[in-house]
Amino acid sequence: MTEQEELSKNKFSSLSFRSPTFRILCAGKWQPEEIEANDSTQAFTFPAPHAGRALAYWQELIAAGDKYLFNGELFRLENFAAAPERLSLHLSRTCYRDQIYGNARAEELLHDFGEHALPHGLGVSALVITADNYLPIIRRSEHLGEEPGKLDVVGGHAHPDQHFTNGKPDLFGAILEELEAELNLATANVISNICCGLVENLQTRKPDLVFLTHTRATMREIENGMASAVEAEEVAELLVVANVPYALARFLRLNQNELTLSACACLHLLAQL
Repeated sequence: MTEQEELSKNKFSSLSFRSPTFRILCAGKWQPEEIEANDSTQAFTFPAPHAGRALAYWQELIAAGDKYLFNGELFRLENFAAAPERLSLHLSRTCYRDQIYGNARAEELLHDFGEHALPHGLGVSALVITADNYLPIIRRSEHLGEEPGKLDVVGGHAHPDQHFTNGKPDLFGAILEELEAELNLATANVISNICCGLVENLQTRKPDLVFLTHTRATMREIENGMASAVEAEEVAELLVVANVPYALARFLRLNQNELTLSACACLHLLAQL
């Protein structure tokens, strides 16, 4: 077994919950100083012949008129270690183009090459709790490259060329930027923001770092401000869920086929917390 395969094998050793379609890899309550993110500039590459196919697939999407696609560098989750007082993440680099191809060819890549052949681009997701104890859920616009039209929590990606502070990946900064871009929620209105876990979409093997964010803004204030958000066009609809166990359970039961697998994992994580 190669070193890369060993890393992939050990990556999910902190598993705490699993369904057939997603899993919660670890759960906790980590402050920024309790997240240790070690970054390598080593770039992920697909095994042959998939590197060329990934480029061709991207060019086909562009040629088909998808004007919203934009390639950018992402962090790749190599492995992690979770303890109550610290979450350690070992990161390298991939890109959005390869993530889109990996999503489309995940089953084939896994079958032929194993876990190490997938991009594992690290997403960031936020469970936002408003001052009046509601949770905003968004419907993703149809033009988005990943899971268009699906219900989701707020989130996106951390980018190595944007989210670096003092020589380290700034994952908290990345999610605060997403909150402002999608919800028009300024950092000044965030009361607390902790990392509460790591989840994985089992269909694509794409991980998401999850944050629990409390804001002093009410749900009505978020609704009123969203139209002015920088990425307002990425949100087709805003849904509201009361942050109480029975309401979360009912929402999951009624909408499980419309939710992204990452959002399902995030909501189950919130129920655990």
